Order: sequence, then C-alpha cells, then structure tokens
Amino acid sequence: MSDTVVEDSRPVRLHHMDTGTTTEVDVFGMGYNYLGAVGTTLIAFGPRPGSTPLLHLLGDPRKGMTDRPVSGLPRGIITPEGGRVVAYADGAFVLEYETGTWEDPIVYHAVVDVASARIVNTYRVWRSWGDVALSGTHIAWVGTANGVSGDVLRIAKRGSVTVSVTKLGQMGDRPFLGLLGGWWLAAPQRNDPSDDHALYAHPLGGGAPRKVLDSVASYTPGLAPGGALLVKGGTVAHGDGLYRITQGSDGLPHTEIVATMKPPTQVALVREEIPTTIDLSRTPSVSLNWKLSRDNVRTEFILHNVRTGERGYYHDEDILQPEKTASGFFELHWDGLLNGMHMPAPNGEYEWTLTARPRDGIGRTLAVHGQLTVTRDAAPHDLTDDGTPDLLTRTQDGHLISQNTLCDKGVISSSSSYETDLGSFWGKYTALVAAGNVGGSRHADLLARDGEGVLWLYTGKGDGKLSARSKIGGGWNTYDELTAGGDVTGDGKADLLARDKTGVLWLYQGTGAADAPYATRKRIGSGWSQYDALVSTGNIAGGAAGDLLARDKAGVLWLYRGRGDGTFGTRTRVGSGWDKYKDLVAWGDANRDGTPDLYARDKTGNSWLYQGTGDAEAPFRSRKAVAPTFNYDLQKYSEVL
Repeated sequence: MSDTVVEDSRPVRLHHMDTGTTTEVDVFGMGYNYLGAVGTTLIAFGPRPGSTPLLHLLGDPRKGMTDRPVSGLPRGIITPEGGRVVAYADGAFVLEYETGTWEDPIVYHAVVDVASARIVNTYRVWRSWGDVALSGTHIAWVGTANGVSGDVLRIAKRGSVTVSVTKLGQMGDRPFLGLLGGWWLAAPQRNDPSDDHALYAHPLGGGAPRKVLDSVASYTPGLAPGGALLVKGGTVAHGDGLYRITQGSDGLPHTEIVATMKPPTQVALVREEIPTTIDLSRTPSVSLNWKLSRDNVRTEFILHNVRTGERGYYHDEDILQPEKTASGFFELHWDGLLNGMHMPAPNGEYEWTLTARPRDGIGRTLAVHGQLTVTRDAAPHDLTDDGTPDLLTRTQDGHLISQNTLCDKGVISSSSSYETDLGSFWGKYTALVAAGNVGGSRHADLLARDGEGVLWLYTGKGDGKLSARSKIGGGWNTYDELTAGGDVTGDGKADLLARDKTGVLWLYQGTGAADAPYATRKRIGSGWSQYDALVSTGNIAGGAAGDLLARDKAGVLWLYRGRGDGTFGTRTRVGSGWDKYKDLVAWGDANRDGTPDLYARDKTGNSWLYQGTGDAEAPFRSRKAVAPTFNYDLQKYSEVL
C-alpha cells in the first residue's frame, strides 16, 4: 500500500493520490494476467517463449515502464492465471500457486522480494484456507493439520524452514487478520461459548493474548506503510470506525481511530411497518418490517397474546436481513403461527417486543414495544379461536377432551400438549353434537342431550373450554340422529337437523341467541331412516347454502345440496365404502383453501382428511392421512365429534 490506488481494470489504472494524476498500464495488451500491486509496482503473469510462464514486476510508468522477470518459479504451475497474490508487506508479497495434477494439487506460498525481483522463500502448504499474512520478519497462514481437529495457524520466520503450529479451533467466518511485529492477530473462534467479538493480539513466542478491539468487522489485507494494520471495528470508548493498529516502542500493539464510521454505535429504530390489525382470513400471511440505524445486529421478535399468555418467538433464522430485501428493512414473513409452539396464533390482542443486539457487542441492546390485533372470520368448529377446526373426543369413562389441531402444508396434526380435559361427567349424555356458533359468540358451541331427553347448550369460551350449560328444552329423546353446524337456511346462522324415530327429518333454524338458540321446528321430509349417519357439512358443493351428507346402510355416501330455504335437492352419489368409518365430522375449512373439509376416523382408530372441492359431482379429493401422533391419541377415544 502507498499513496497510489490501483484499479483492476482494462487497462490497469494507477491513481496517484499525491499528485492527483492517473496513469494506465495495458497489462492485458502485453499478454499478461494482472495479479496485484505493491505500491506502484504491478504484479503480472505471462508467457516466456519456449519455457514456463513467468512472473513479471512492472515498474512505475511515470519513471519509465520497466518489466522485470522474477526468478525461482518452478515449471508445471497449474494454477489458473499463474497464481494468486494472497498477502503483502513493505517491499514483498506472497504468491500462492499449485503444481502436480488437478486431482491432487500441491500448494505453495512463495515470498517474493520486489527490490531484487526474486523468490526468497517457498513453503509447501497443507490445505490452506486462504488466510495468509506477511510481515518483515514472518509469514503465517491458516489451514489444517493431520490429527488436529479444527483450523491451525502455521507461522514461520522468513528465511527459516521451521514452521510452528498453533491450534485455533473452528474459525468459521471469524477473521485471522495477520501479523504485526512480534504478534499475530485474530478474532475468537466461532464456537467460543463466550460469544466474544473482540480482536486479540497473540505473542509470536507464546503467552497471554491482549485485547486490541472490542469488535472486528473487516480489515485491509497486508500492512500499510509504517507497518500498520487497518481494521474496521469498534471499541466501547470510541464506537465503530476505521482503526490503525501498530506496534509501539514498548513492543505492544496500539490502536488509534482513523475515521468514525456510520451508522452510529447506538442501535435505534428508524421506522417500523407493523400493522395494528392483522386479518388472517383475508391475508394468510403478512410482512412485518422494521429499519434500524445499523444492520449488524441480532434481532428477535416476540408476540404475546394478552388473553392466553401464549408466545411466539422469531429469531435471525426467521427474519430476512436488510441486504436480502428490496426495501432495506428487516422483514418477518409471518404465517399466523406462533413459532416455537407450532400452533396458530389465537385471535385477540397481542403485545409485541422487538429487540436488536449488536453483533459486535458494541452499544446497548434496543428494545421496542407495540400492540396489534389478530382477527379472523369465525370458524364453525373452532374451539380455541385460532382459525383452525378442532375436535371434541369422548373417552369410555366419560371424559371429554377438547383437541386443538394444526394444518401444516395439508397435513393435520396435533398432540397431547394441545388437549384440554373438560371433565369426566360427560358419560351421562346420550348424544353430544358439535353445534357451530349458535350461542351468540364467535366460538364453537356444544349440544348435549341427557338421559331424560333434555337438550343443553354449552357455549364455547374460545380457549378450548366451555361455559356452564343452559337448558334448551325437553323431549329431544324422540330423535335418533342429531347433526348441526351448517347453515342450511342461508341466513348466516348455524342450524340443527334432527331425525325422529319414524324417519322424518326436522329443521331447527338457528337464531344466534344463547337463551333461545333455535326457532320452532319445521318438517323437511320423511324416508330418512334408510341412513345410519347424517352430517351437516356446511357449503361443500358451491350452492346456495349448507349441504347434508347421508350414509346409507350399505356404506354408500350421498350428498344433498342445500337450496338455501332449509330444504335439499335431489341426492348425488359420492361413493361407496364409507361404512368403514366410525366417525364423520364436518369440521370446516381445515386446509384453509376456502372450502369446508371432512374428517373421518375409521374403525381401527386411524384418522383421515377429505379436502372439499366445491364441486357437487366430486365434492372431495382423495383422502389424506392425518399425522401419526394424531392417530395415536385418537385411538383411545370412543367418540369423535
């Protein structure tokens, strides 16, 4: 390095900072490959008639261009363009080249003295990673060694064949900066548990290291005039900037700041683009963005549901860094799931916290807080207010379990950690029916008929639990089949269908009022005793209102399309073989494609998802298996609804 800045171009340009002039050297027109520069001397590689290519040192063109060949290179160099200049020092540089074969190359570092135009030392290198340093007295490089795990540093005194080996561990992307007098400088290894960002100087002869900078970001290879290293980093006292590191008269490394760098040391929020309301029914995913005063930070975004206490944690691996976004913002693509819990975020008020911690350890951690609201359209089978259809399962001993579910890439899953035990008294009921939203709230409700024929309403609380029951009325033991949840009248309220023991089907239109959830019954028609299962599905056929599935005693499933007035059109055959299922549950839009789906549990306890198509002629796609853990949990249940 000198007062001349060399531009790698065609031709190569030398910008002389002392005079403000520029000269050009057509290295490529001379048939050479340009490799680098030491001061005003250009390093090139080119042909030598009748022999191997030759290294050339091209002198300062202002003093009359000279072309001096460098002696000492071997024949048979296979490195493209003749080699790589990998380190510099005052009046010298290191050329890295390979000989041998492409399959088994042998790597060398040759120290070239510019004044004499000759190679003064050559070292065979074992698996070098390209981190090479040169000083007036030593050469050093990072690589590997047989029998040593991780990276090692090799150091040799120039002119000596003795090479010392120092174990570094896994350097990763932490830099080895180079040599400075009697010291070698490096940042800690990447797997250092202290997460230390500092730059340390280590004595060449061994001994305790000294901290030089509190952080290091990048450096200029080679030594500046006067034997200094130029490093971009920071200290607690002076902040981030460009630092000059020299060896003082006391033999110790010293630092001085050359220029203060921007952005400033302190992390500050410049701008945020985080909506106050997120409607996940309209937008399945949303971008949360923020711009900070500096980018070299580790960010974390936390969402906290005020009502439930559930949290989602989003770290660097979830957040796009500014250099990868067109806007230059940090960007979190949020899909509505609480990361870390792998479950949908419940509707409601959230508090969010954004923290940004400097990667280099310089400056305080930023913490910013805010609020937002998550909302969705009400889902008829959603007990947990998170937009996903859930299940209620009853055990042989009368326990009722609220089972929250998650649909991830079309696969339904759940686990015992998402279960809520609603008590052990449910065995007294002769019928349990998932009712949809009939109690006036947005949460799914439950109907229960006791042994006396009284029908009760349990309204959902939105957290997987149910409120205390309220009485609907008596006389319901006249019915042998009850199904609810679908809107067959087209008024936006969930209705109830009941078949009596003579085969007549009746409609109880929903009112939306918890104290009187159904209007007086209306007769739909007779002949329904031929079916052993009726399922009010919601609008799966793309018609005017909710539809009805009916399975006959031969196992054939039929679709009755709703007309929107509480009656149904002519039936359409869906298919046979449906008698293998113990439970059929119309649980709404599980895969979030806008069409209600069907859950089925077979008699061995395995669970299946039939995704709705919206087509009356073929209302379901081929079935898909539900996650195995889900099947395992459900095998213990006697009833699923």
